[in-house]
Amino acid sequence: MTLFSPPQSAKTDGALRILLIDDDRELCALIKDYLEPLGYAVTATHDGRDGVERALAEKFHAVILDVMLPGLAGFEVLKRLRQNSEVPILMLTSRGEETDRVVGLEMGADDYLPKTFSSRELLARLRAVTRRKTRFTPDADDEPEIVVGPLRINSNGRVVLLARSSLISGGGLIFDPNPWLALGLGILEQRATEVQSPYVHSAAEKAEQMAMLVAELLTFSKATLGASAVRLEPTGLRAAALEAIRRETTEDADLQLEASEELLVAADPELLTRAIANLLRNAQRHAGSAGPITVRLSGTAGEATLSVADCGPGVPETELTKIFDAFYRVDTSRMRETGGSGLGLAIVKACVDSCLGTVSARNRVPQGLDVRIQFPIYTREKPVANPAP
Repeated sequence: MTLFSPPQSAKTDGALRILLIDDDRELCALIKDYLEPLGYAVTATHDGRDGVERALAEKFHAVILDVMLPGLAGFEVLKRLRQNSEVPILMLTSRGEETDRVVGLEMGADDYLPKTFSSRELLARLRAVTRRKTRFTPDADDEPEIVVGPLRINSNGRVVLLARSSLISGGGLIFDPNPWLALGLGILEQRATEVQSPYVHSAAEKAEQMAMLVAELLTFSKATLGASAVRLEPTGLRAAALEAIRRETTEDADLQLEASEELLVAADPELLTRAIANLLRNAQRHAGSAGPITVRLSGTAGEATLSVADCGPGVPETELTKIFDAFYRVDTSRMRETGGSGLGLAIVKACVDSCLGTVSARNRVPQGLDVRIQFPIYTREKPVANPAP
């Protein structure tokens, strides 16, 4: 019995040509299986040095580049390609740290897709980088526009795909199945019948929830390594709050920022932003419909304070000291859809602790919860002290 109807065969004439460079052959096969029914022509290679040679010698429409490759590291591949080609480059990699993203983008990458990704996001970013590079034309005879499923893609571009999926914890690599799962479900969504589609869609939603949990666990793991594993630098508390608000703002969110001036603190910028974002997400989940959520920034006596206050029901006084414990929930009967993973506030505490700050919570009067994080205000007279690893 055939479970899924076969996809329509891909057309190679006029197709968007993609070079996929990745030493993980299984992931290459999945990406190839996902893209080719949509009209892409995918060529895979598994070595960085060979990838450079093929990208420069043959004609492709874009490059997606991984950092971790045998033979030639991903950043070196990027450097050599940029010296000789304007082909669009999408970096698809397990290294999702801000420093790696900045380095890759400053070296000439067009976009960056970190470790846990969905097939739909891969398609969207692929469309974006090829659209931005319309000045590059692999063939004078190429079609000016290619229709790939529901997408309309300008053919004046080039792609190389490099990917490796793993989690980084304590300097070691841990296998992460999420990209494989997301791509596999993407292929099933293409081929599912009308009766099968709701089941595949439900599985994809659960896979997305699992990916979010894995990301939270990774952040928690990094933060709990302590300050010795984190590089502190002068960081704007207001800037971090604005970035967190940008990340967490939804259509019906009522987020307000009260901050008249910037305050510098010694922190890891990404961990600080994640802590504030988790506070906003927690407030929206449990009190978003009760009134505005206010982010306040103040500085007194050499101490910078950022508070996130909501108008919800608050937390029983006996539970206030427990809400920052990992996997602790005030209401254990809540489902994941409403109660989260139980890691949100634990990640806040771990991030703040790693940046040598403090976090506390108190109930508001007449109702609501106010969570505060505090750091010493950074001054040039008191340089950042990074503990030795």
